[in-house]
Amino acid sequence: MHLFTCPCGESFPISAAQAGQSIQCPHCNQSVQLPKLRDLKQLPVTQAAEEASPSRGWSAPQGVLFSVIFACLVASLGMSAWSSYRWLQIEKPPTPEAMIAMGQEEIENHSAAQLLEFWVNYGQPGMGTRRMPGYAQVDAYRESWKHWAFGAYAATAVSLCGLIFVVTKRSSGR
Repeated sequence: MHLFTCPCGESFPISAAQAGQSIQCPHCNQSVQLPKLRDLKQLPVTQAAEEASPSRGWSAPQGVLFSVIFACLVASLGMSAWSSYRWLQIEKPPTPEAMIAMGQEEIENHSAAQLLEFWVNYGQPGMGTRRMPGYAQVDAYRESWKHWAFGAYAATAVSLCGLIFVVTKRSSGR
């Protein structure tokens, strides 16, 4: 940048790209013809304009960091949506009163030998068929999706904070 002095006596910076053009003086609004490129070398060089130039953008590591954090944010948002959808689609676990009623129904519908076999298989560790009752399986499945959903919410929050940090670090020019 060079410092051009207008006929009105005021100086203002001009760039090499403006050489030979006719522009208006920012102080007096008079149209002035700027010197050609070869004559521009005779004008004083302004240092303040070069020092005050804005930063050129992100550095390569900052751009990569932004991209990685943004990808994590998108992935965690997707996982949050999917796990929340799956979690909310599963029936809510029955209330204690409903569980007692289901137990009474099971007692009425099965013989004593069948109930004994069920509780032996359910209560003892071993190689046999050991399965939780259906309502307990549904409850465990629902809880697993709930944990996935809350984990994804946490990942989304961390990614969003990281993204905000990277963007504010860039805007502050550090």
